[in-house]
Amino acid sequence: MKRLLFTTFFAVLLSISIFAQVPEAFKYQAVARTSSGVIIANQNISLRVSILQGSPTGTSVYCETHNVTTNAFGLMNLEIGNGTYVSGNFANITWVTSTYYVKIEMDAAGGTSYQPMGTSQLLSVPYALYAKNATSGLTGPTGPTGANGTNGATGPSGTNGATGATGPSGGPIGPTGATGPTGATGNNGSIGASGATGNTGLTGATGITGPTGSGTTYTAGSGITINSNVISTTNRIISGTNGANGTGYTITNNGSTINFTTPFTTTPTATVAWMGDMSGAVPHLVSITSISTTSMTVGVYTWTNSGTASYGQSVLYTEYSFIVIGN
Repeated sequence: MKRLLFTTFFAVLLSISIFAQVPEAFKYQAVARTSSGVIIANQNISLRVSILQGSPTGTSVYCETHNVTTNAFGLMNLEIGNGTYVSGNFANITWVTSTYYVKIEMDAAGGTSYQPMGTSQLLSVPYALYAKNATSGLTGPTGPTGANGTNGATGPSGTNGATGATGPSGGPIGPTGATGPTGATGNNGSIGASGATGNTGLTGATGITGPTGSGTTYTAGSGITINSNVISTTNRIISGTNGANGTGYTITNNGSTINFTTPFTTTPTATVAWMGDMSGAVPHLVSITSISTTSMTVGVYTWTNSGTASYGQSVLYTEYSFIVIGN
C-alpha cells in the first residue's frame, strides 16, 4: 500500500479593502511517498478531503475530492474549498466556535478506491476565514469636523408682474317701490256666557253577590279531551267512498280493500254503508270482514230471490261509503 506523507502549509489570506470578499478556500501542500519512502513523482493521484468537527472522529461538516498530478519531488498543491463537491457546506463552517480536523484519503492510481492517510488538527485557521465569523472590533474615534464652506452669492430678485385692469361695474340699481298702506284692525268679538255646572248624581248601591254555582265535573273518555270547558276529540277520522283514492287512504283489490296512508297506533273502529249497485242487481248488504291498524277489508252479501242473503257478490259493482275513527 502506498502512503501519503504530508506537510501542511496554510496561506495567509490578506484583504486589500475592507469591502473585499473573503476567499472560501485555503491552500494545502503534501508529498506523496510509497510505504518504503519512495517519492511518487509525476503521477496522477486522487484525494478525498473531509473537514471533521470536534475530534479526529467527529462529524464531517464538509467533503470534496481532488485529482492532482505530483511534480518531480512528489509534491502536490490543492485548495481546500475549491475541490469537487461531495457533501456539507464550506461557507457555513463557523471556525471560531469549535476545533476542526482535516482527514486525507488517497487513491494513488487516480481512481475512487480511497485509503485513509491520516487526520490532522487545524491548529491555525486562515485569518480571513476566522475573521468572517468573528465579532467586530472597537469603533475608532470620530474625526474632527471639517471647516464650513463659504456661502454662495444671493441671486437677483425677480421683477413684479403688471396689475390687470379692473372690470366694468354692473348696471344701475332700480328705484325702491312704494310701501303699501297698512290695513285697519278688525274689532274683537264678544265672549259668550259660560253655562251653569250641573249637579253631581248620587252613587248607586252595590248589588248583592250571587251564589257560586256547583257545575258537574266531566271526565274525558278515550279519544276525548276537555280544555278550558272545550270538549274535542283526539282521534283521526278517515271517510270516503270506494270509487277512488282519497285523503288518508287508497283503494285496492277492485274496491274491497281500504289501505290507510298513515297507520293507526291501535286498531280503529269503522262502519260502512251501501250506496247503490252499479250492475242494476238487487240491493246488497255491505259489511267489514277484517280491520287492522293499516287496512280494512269489505265484503258484500247479495239478497237472492228466495229472500236469503248470499255472501260473495263482487264489490267491483257495489258502491259504498265508510268512516274510520282511531288514533
